Formats: sequence, structure tokens, C-alpha cells
Amino acid sequence: MDNGDDTVTDNCTGLMWQQDTADIGNDGTITDADDVRLWCDAITYCEELTFGAGNHTDWRLPNVRELHSLVDFSRESPAIDTDFFAATAGGNRAYWSSTSIASSNGDCEWIVFFDTGRLSSVCRPVEEAHGHVRAVRDAQ
Repeated sequence: MDNGDDTVTDNCTGLMWQQDTADIGNDGTITDADDVRLWCDAITYCEELTFGAGNHTDWRLPNVRELHSLVDFSRESPAIDTDFFAATAGGNRAYWSSTSIASSNGDCEWIVFFDTGRLSSVCRPVEEAHGHVRAVRDAQ
């Protein structure tokens, strides 16, 4: 359900989402410059966010299951419902999740690509690691 305040509520999961990819540069446009290069910066961004009707302050980075629940497997490029989420969610952009994964390569996190809905992982510290952010909160 579109809440009319740049947020969307998923009545099945009980989660409220940012309707658009986070505009990290705060310039009104979503570009590759809005990639967050570090996972910890993605977490910090969400925790410091004040957004939506009522200026909610309990935003967080979604776990991998929450983030993957946005994938619409009947679509491609973007594999997300553009009736509810802004079209900038598409492309092959990776989105950070808060979920870590055990790996012999070091500390790794799950990411979701919204071109096909595929899951992957990124290990730190990797200079090439980057991802977009879409904050979530419990809709209660």
C-alpha cells in the first residue's frame, strides 16, 4: 500500500519501506553516486534516518529475507513492483542487507540485485564493495 509519504507498507509482512532508493547525496536524483561503499555506513544511514509521516526514527537496514521479499520474480530489470516502488530501484544495482554470512574470505554480507532478484555476497574489506540502501521499519 502506497502511504502517500514516500513510504510503502507491505500488509503481508507488516513492514514499511522507503519507496525509493536512499538519496545518499541528498541531491534529489538517484545515481551510482548514491552507492554506499561500506556496509557499516549503510547501517548508520538507516539508524540515523528520520523519514515518513510522523517522522519515524526506527528505520533500519533490512535483513536479507526482508529485502528479498521485495523481489517480483514475474518481472525483470527491474524485478520489483514499480507500481509501488520508484523505478530507480531497477537496474543491476546491488542493495545491502544487514545479514552477515560466514566465509573463509572474511566478514561478508548478503546483497540483493533488483535486475533479476539474485542474491550474492560481498566480503569486507573490499574496495570495490558497494551497494544501495532501502530502509525498512516495522509498520505497527
